Amino acid sequence: MTDKKCVNCKFVIKIVVFCIVIMQLYFLIKYRTTFLRINKEWLENFIRSQGALSRFIFVIIFALKPLIIVIPAMLMTIIGGSLFGPLQGLLLSLIGFFLSGTLAFFLARLLGEPFVDKIVKGKGMKMNKVINKNGVFIIALIRFIPVFHYDIASYTLGLTKIKYKDYIIGSILGVAIETTAYAYLGENIFKPHSPEFIISILSIIILGVLGWFLAKKKSFK
Repeated sequence: MTDKKCVNCKFVIKIVVFCIVIMQLYFLIKYRTTFLRINKEWLENFIRSQGALSRFIFVIIFALKPLIIVIPAMLMTIIGGSLFGPLQGLLLSLIGFFLSGTLAFFLARLLGEPFVDKIVKGKGMKMNKVINKNGVFIIALIRFIPVFHYDIASYTLGLTKIKYKDYIIGSILGVAIETTAYAYLGENIFKPHSPEFIISILSIIILGVLGWFLAKKKSFK
């Protein structure tokens, strides 16, 4: 009975992932010329121009990131804070992190290492042993450090034996602080003397220094 439930769950997951991929491919094809000339100003104006659908479009683009890689999570969180304020920007960005992380994770699980290698182009991390020993904590630490590209890490982690529950919990916990900093930075990006802007910059610098230190130590090699 348990095995049958597992098979059914895997089937449902495959169907959900397939539907998400189809939806994202639709947007990717429809706005293919858009993604070739992405920058902060253009992307922000594009999302703002969607009016009542702007929040939905923001989340869709965020969720679509693993398929195009070129949009940094940092850019999306800054835009989210700028367009929707720090609280809404934070919430929408966390939803985006959840969806994009889930998509990349299950794509890696379903399509395997050859597919991931084509996407990450040799930039993946060898961390299977570390992940198996530390679970949620090490996932949160990886996400906490801005050295690791979110989507590339998601694909790489999908190839490990980590449970999805541990993966997604660690991922959301790990990006929360950095996402909050970037959301406030986005709202105050034109107020460089405000306390919120200064605190955001200091937080990002501290995270960057910590990431550099741990990367230097090769903690995840």
